[in-house]
Amino acid sequence: NRTQQGRFVTQQWMEWYATYARVLKETTYDQWKAGATLKLIRGMSAEEGSARDVSVQQAPGSSQTFVTSAAGGYGYSDNLEEIKSERSTRDNWKSFRSGSPFSLGLDLGVAYVSKNLSPIAGIYYPASTSYDWKLEASLTDIGRLKYTYGKQSIAADGVTEPMDVQQFARLLDTTTQLSTLNDSLANYFNLHPLEGKFSVSLPTALRINADKHISGGWAMNLRMVLDASWLDLGTDYKIRTASYLMLTPRWEKSWAGVY
Repeated sequence: NRTQQGRFVTQQWMEWYATYARVLKETTYDQWKAGATLKLIRGMSAEEGSARDVSVQQAPGSSQTFVTSAAGGYGYSDNLEEIKSERSTRDNWKSFRSGSPFSLGLDLGVAYVSKNLSPIAGIYYPASTSYDWKLEASLTDIGRLKYTYGKQSIAADGVTEPMDVQQFARLLDTTTQLSTLNDSLANYFNLHPLEGKFSVSLPTALRINADKHISGGWAMNLRMVLDASWLDLGTDYKIRTASYLMLTPRWEKSWAGVY
């Protein structure tokens, strides 16, 4: 009795990167550090799909169920059309790694370290563990890639004739060519091609890491990852990172550790 919806976005990419980091400030008691990673990225492929406003209805006096309204579609990068079984592995790999033009990506991070110092006879010296606690924050995977839609990418903006749900399932299970699938769907849905370019963001995330030395070889780590895809303004599709909070106790020596 409710309309259904869903979406997926995925991409694969390669990256080459260079990192620069330095100590910004250091005293007897603490230290500030910062760093950045500049990435040269290239998309290998991208795929997206969505379904929205999907509703079904059972025919009166029948067990058949029909799709009565739907919108959505799917798209993919055009380089996937060049990958074929009759081509050599080398040629297919060449096509696969050329999904998008080169672009730039960026990671930024800062860290604060509170040193673990022990007073002896009025002076301080570093203890066996070099910090009491530390806090790190970084913004990772800032960037986007742009692809060209493949020829069979389509969008649907309505139903022209109700379609049996079981028939739809069989069609998805048995059809091996997108062109054949699109021809069949055109009998039931109002379709139009997706053309031109589309952009996909990297999985931008804010990462916070806190580490507290307790005593001896014992320490506690707190890690938080927050989705920051809202920063990827102007992209057609955003890759969202799963947000989570993780608390990890650990015990470690120079030769072994458990966490």
